[in-house]
Parts: sequence; structure tokens; C-alpha cells
Amino acid sequence: MPVELFYYRLLFHRVDNSPDFSVIRNFVAPFIENPGNSVIFNIAEGWNNRIYQIGKGYMLKTPLDHENVRQLELEVRISRFLQGMISVPVPSFLHYGRMEDGNFAALYRRLAGSNITNKEYGRQEDRVKPEDLEEGARREFFRDVSRISMKIMSIPVKQVPEIERKCGTVLIKHYMDMLQLARDHVFNSIDRNSGIRIESYFKDVLKPEVFNFTPCFIHGDLGGWNILYDREAMKISGLLDWGNASVSDPAMDYSELVYDYGNEFSKVFMEYMKRNGIKFDNSFGKRSDFYVRISGIIDALYGIEKQDDAYLKHGLAEIERTFGH
Repeated sequence: MPVELFYYRLLFHRVDNSPDFSVIRNFVAPFIENPGNSVIFNIAEGWNNRIYQIGKGYMLKTPLDHENVRQLELEVRISRFLQGMISVPVPSFLHYGRMEDGNFAALYRRLAGSNITNKEYGRQEDRVKPEDLEEGARREFFRDVSRISMKIMSIPVKQVPEIERKCGTVLIKHYMDMLQLARDHVFNSIDRNSGIRIESYFKDVLKPEVFNFTPCFIHGDLGGWNILYDREAMKISGLLDWGNASVSDPAMDYSELVYDYGNEFSKVFMEYMKRNGIKFDNSFGKRSDFYVRISGIIDALYGIEKQDDAYLKHGLAEIERTFGH
């Protein structure tokens, strides 16, 4: 559930451009062994891409529409930049380009492990819930996530390839635009008092003094749905989906993790940062809370954009839970 989406195309209608499996097979043939004998199956459709598994060792992404091509290009570029820079694997892309049907695609080696998340995403048999881990293992996992998050934030901005920079002023404008979209498309589906509370909350938070932070490199969608966990080794085995990476607010990655893992993670994270001398600005917590609390608005707008009733209903329910009384 990305907390930070800069493009809402509410009038855009997506057509089904899913590729034929023979087209995929021809695209990957020069890069994998025995492509003709590899079983291909669609394992997920995310916010931006369809994801296919090819045999046991490879994955392929294709953008859902032309608007997402740039994001996939960014993911390939950032993933290649990050190889060896952080202590956990990131996708190793073997090829990126156009398939014979005109769709773009990116082929990478499959990373072992299961999503470790409380949220429903992809194939549920591949999901581990943090609560399923013993307390010691769970806290060790939370410490590892904190350590990796700190490493990502500490990558020197000057070393990062060309990437979007989003300072506080840019974010304030973005969220004001989001509020206007909510007025136009969501407020007619929620209680009037909830709309008033949302207006008041945005007005309280979207101030220059609150968004006065030092931008750093962030993943941009660092929830459990993009963290792989090796059940046998009991450790993190990969970080996926770098297409939302940017130089922006460090509170964003933290808020994604809190949204998924809750207060127990938050306590471990803050203890880890304090122990390692990492200090955040005074409004870090206020912005983090903001990013978590607006998740329902984002889901509702996404549901409207993609004509997805499930996302819309979930978003409206989150809005009622957060802003309804």
C-alpha cells in the first residue's frame, strides 16, 4: 500500500494488455535455460505491474499500462545500483526491453523466501505473519528491518542515480491535491462529519514547519509485502519493488512498516535508532502518523481510479475507522 502516489489518473481506463505466454517465452529465451520447458504462471497483479513466475528460478514484470513503464525502468536502474550496497539481496535484472507484442518487460532471478506481512497480498500460501514467529525471532526480525532501513537512509544522496527528489514543499502540494481529489470523488461516499475531520486534520499537518525534514534515499514502499523472509534460516532474504524509490521523507518508509507491523515494531525501531545515535526531526512522528492515517483515502482513490470495488470498499472502511466517530 504505497503511501506516496504522485499520479492519480481518475479518467484513465486501463485495457487488458496482458501478454500471451508464447510472447513471454520468446522474450526470455536468450537468458534462461530450457525456456521451452519452463512453466509460466501469473502469480500477482500489483498496483503497477503483472508478475509472472517462469519455472522455479525466474520472475518477469510487465507494466499494467503505459504510465507505469517509467516506474519499471526506475526499478531496474535502482536495483542494479543497489547490488552489494545493502546486506540483503535485491532483484538481479537480466534483461529489460520490449516484447514482440509491444509491451515492456523486465526479467530477473527469483529471490527465495516468503512475504512477511499482516496484509493480504499475492499468493497467501507464500505469506508469513510476524505473529506466527516466536517472540525472540519476531523481535530479531524487527531489529533486522530497522538495521536495513537505517542502511537505506544512510546511502549518500549524491551517489544515487537520477531519481525524483521530493522536498517538504513538494509533498505539501501533493497532499493538498490529494485532499481536493478526496473532496471531488470520496467525500460523497462518507459521513459528512468524517469529511470535516479529514479537512481539519490535513490543515493541522500540512504546514512548512511540520514538513521541514532533510531528504534522504528511501525505498518508497517498504511494507512487509516487499520483504522476503527465509523461514528455515529465520532471516530476511530479499527486498523487492524499488519502483517507488526517491529522495524524500524518511518518515515514509517507517510509516509503511508501522502500518504493517504495528506498535511492537515501532518500539523496536526507535530503540534501535537511539542505540545507534540516529536522531530524527521533531515532526518525524507527526508525519509518520499522517502517512498511516491517510491510507484509507489512498486506497479509496486507487479503487476509483482502477474501478476496483474491493479497494474502494476497503478504503472507505479505513476512512470510517480512522476519521469516523
